[in-house]
Amino acid sequence: EITEDDLYGDGLEIYTTLDMKQQRAAERALLKRLEAFDESKREYEAAVAPFVKKHCAACHNKDTSEGDLDLVSLDADMKASTSGARWAMVVEKLASGEMPPKGKPRPASAELVAVGRWAHAEAKRAGKN
Repeated sequence: EITEDDLYGDGLEIYTTLDMKQQRAAERALLKRLEAFDESKREYEAAVAPFVKKHCAACHNKDTSEGDLDLVSLDADMKASTSGARWAMVVEKLASGEMPPKGKPRPASAELVAVGRWAHAEAKRAGKN
C-alpha cells in the first residue's frame, strides 16, 4: 500500500515549490514507479526466489558462493543496487544451458522464461537495459 510518506517523504521541499499541475504529474509518475517496483517484487517472490532456492542455492550461497556468486542474497532491486550485471550474467548462463551444470536437473522452460522475464522487466524498471 502506498502511503503519504511515499509521496511526500524526502522531496517535500522540492514538492511544495511546484504548481498543482506539476504536483499531480509528479504524484502520477511516483505512483507509477512504486507500482512497477511492487510488481517486480511480487514477480521476484513468486517465481525467481523459489527458482533460486530450487536450482541455485546449493552452490551459490553465502557459504559456498561458487564462481564468487551468492544468488541467495543477491539484491533483486537493480535500481537501488549494482546487482543488474550479475543478474544479466545469471540469465545468460541459464539461457545458454551452462547453468545449472551438467549432471544437475534442468529447470523447466516455464521457470527459465519466468526468470528471464523478471530480469528483463526489472532491468528496464531500473533503467539498466
